[in-house]
Amino acid sequence: MIENKDINGGFVALIIFALNGVRRALKQNALPIIMFGEKDTPFFYDTSKGLSVWEYYFEPVSPVSYNTLKQWLVDGIVSESQIHVNTYQEVMDGHMKDPDRLATFWAWEEPEDKALWMAQKRAIGRKFVQDHLIVKQEIQQVADQFFREYFDAEFMIGVHARGTDFGYADPLPLARFYESIDQLIIQQNIQDYKIFLATDQTQFVQQFQEKYPGLVVTTDALRSTNH
Repeated sequence: MIENKDINGGFVALIIFALNGVRRALKQNALPIIMFGEKDTPFFYDTSKGLSVWEYYFEPVSPVSYNTLKQWLVDGIVSESQIHVNTYQEVMDGHMKDPDRLATFWAWEEPEDKALWMAQKRAIGRKFVQDHLIVKQEIQQVADQFFREYFDAEFMIGVHARGTDFGYADPLPLARFYESIDQLIIQQNIQDYKIFLATDQTQFVQQFQEKYPGLVVTTDALRSTNH
């Protein structure tokens, strides 16, 4: 059983916890079943949408859903002794210390070759996303419609600018983003482009729009206006 053990984990952190759980289960020749419930995932939990937050957005990662497992327990098809739930320490070690883990930062041990480390993590991340992250059809349809409506330039530049949600580090100055974008445009001689901006900060949207008027695409999302 794969559970979330970080009550303050953001949405993408939950995905990484889930896929690391899948990785460990497959390594142990076990059936991965994700259960992100009310106790450990309260900020996303909605009883009207089901018992496991994972299945609000994604298909089960194995042929057996959490609801099916519950029914199997009732029917005696499986017993509690056949279900392993990782402890908090097991989950956190697998999330931050296992050298084979999916990760977006190196946490405790800074690698000598950071570029190589990141390339390896991107490779394993792509594999597990491709094999196990299947978006619900109704959500995929919304994303596809947004793509058709707004991704109408020859070249789309994706930008992720974190603000208040990045609690343990200061936000990266927007000038750094502008510099990278402008370099990309010059180096690749891009003429027809737009910028798809993902951010939790209202001010970042406004400042990007001022810097690149008429070229910034965003979704209608909940964003902060302060620190």
